Amino acid sequence: MVNHSDKKMDIGGPDLWSLRSKTAIKVTSLINESGIEMAHAKVEGKLGESLHYWGRVLQMCGELGMAATRMLSTKEHYAGAALLRQIVEIEYLTWTFENGYADINKWLNSTDRERMKTFSPAQLRKNSKGRFLFEDYKNHCEKGGHPALRAYDP
Repeated sequence: MVNHSDKKMDIGGPDLWSLRSKTAIKVTSLINESGIEMAHAKVEGKLGESLHYWGRVLQMCGELGMAATRMLSTKEHYAGAALLRQIVEIEYLTWTFENGYADINKWLNSTDRERMKTFSPAQLRKNSKGRFLFEDYKNHCEKGGHPALRAYDP
């Protein structure tokens, strides 16, 4: 088993690592709070629906980011990386909506079966025509989310 107790902190040492952690917590907290505000906005019609839906997506991303930052900052690297992988999947999803490959309403009202067919990470990568690479996603999966010893490689 690999001993990581002597592993150096990221580039810049402990002071910069602390600053990055505090910054990440602040930014992801603001993303979460913005999402909550948007999701509860009292706006009628299509704009109100859009604010509600996108607010929930932002809230998901903010919560994942806050938890991932806490975990990565306290040496729970595998668990933190698993949450980062979820943020990558949100990136795929939002890119899909932005570029017209699927409508957010279709996603929101989809069944489990429809989500697996239309919104799986593999399908979203396929839609991206090379923007999101399988190798990148595989690395995220192996560092956190899918049980693999590679997650603990330096």
